[in-house]
Amino acid sequence: MNDIGYSVDLDPTLWIPVPLAFPSEPWTDATQWARVTTERLLDGMEVPEGLAQELQDLALTIAQSDSPLPEAEGRFWYFPVGGGVMHIAHLYATTRQAVDDLTLTEIAAGGRGEPEPQRADRVSFDGFEDAARVILLSVVPQDGYGEVPVGHMRFIGESKGIIVMLDVTGTDLAVLGAMESHLADLFASIRIGTSAELGNMEVGTSPH
Repeated sequence: MNDIGYSVDLDPTLWIPVPLAFPSEPWTDATQWARVTTERLLDGMEVPEGLAQELQDLALTIAQSDSPLPEAEGRFWYFPVGGGVMHIAHLYATTRQAVDDLTLTEIAAGGRGEPEPQRADRVSFDGFEDAARVILLSVVPQDGYGEVPVGHMRFIGESKGIIVMLDVTGTDLAVLGAMESHLADLFASIRIGTSAELGNMEVGTSPH
């Protein structure tokens, strides 16, 4: 019997898949992943002294970080080859059975009874029976700054009883907006099906 699962076909010029835990084949630990990833990113480039180490330190921090929500299924480092602000996206998955009759918007907002999102739009993606883009805004206290705004951009969709959500969260709302089309493309690449239908497609590969 084939299990239901999903695959992600990411654009390697925009996204670098980051393991959620180590060891993770072929990486023995986060330090090795950060070092090799940095070497690939800078291959053939002349960079100022110290930049390679700074980038490796950043990669290690990302690899060792926690996801904004529990039980993430995937982590993707937004690193546009053509230039742009770096960021992190996380993928989450659940089953229709686990969330009962909650709508996709309610799931993305955190459940029934949570504050209404600032925006929720139905969207259409091949491979999904239903999908939505949900924008949430909140504030969090920050030492020395009072309260700072936090934005959440989430694409969520359902197919074959599986619900997946792709999320970016951050305090720079302009960055989240600039990422929207690329985040939508990443979400559109997700396919849900049996293990036989999906074959051996991995969550993503990167030539970086």
